[in-house]
Amino acid sequence: MLRNKNDYLTLFSLIGTTYGGNGATTLMLFNLNGAVPFHGMRYCIVTNGIYPTRQ
Repeated sequence: MLRNKNDYLTLFSLIGTTYGGNGATTLMLFNLNGAVPFHGMRYCIVTNGIYPTRQ
């Protein structure tokens, strides 16, 4: 997913252009569609600072 770098500055500082994007105005986010988590694990993408409970 191609995104505006200014909307994801913290994430950009961590991953840079690892997954694509031009680095000046855009970055590419990884796509977990169809990805299967390891046994006993699950993927979670957190947005807006709302975190799921750990159970």
